[in-house]
Amino acid sequence: MKKARCLRIIREGSFVEKIDPRKDLKPFYNPSAKVVSVEEIPSVNFPMIDGSGNSNASPKYAGAIERPGTLAYALKFQIERGTTRVDYAVKPLKNLWWADDTSQLEREPGNGPW
Repeated sequence: MKKARCLRIIREGSFVEKIDPRKDLKPFYNPSAKVVSVEEIPSVNFPMIDGSGNSNASPKYAGAIERPGTLAYALKFQIERGTTRVDYAVKPLKNLWWADDTSQLEREPGNGPW
């Protein structure tokens, strides 16, 4: 796996390393529509919350989806201002829905494990 390319920017009189995974890992974010390729995906850490129930009406779900974003931005700014001085973009929230019986998702979208 090639090492991520980094740009340097000046912020508050000191250098901050800026990382942009969409450019550095372009095959993962914008694959070719014409060529099939096999890529090795690097290991990454991310916050995750599991739950179940109707996501359209559940206050538990609404509260749960706020937490990863809040944590991600808190970590981003702490890392940017810390000794490592790295700036990066926080990626959008991704939801994964699944069911043992997929017809359940067709009958009741948003009601099941999340």
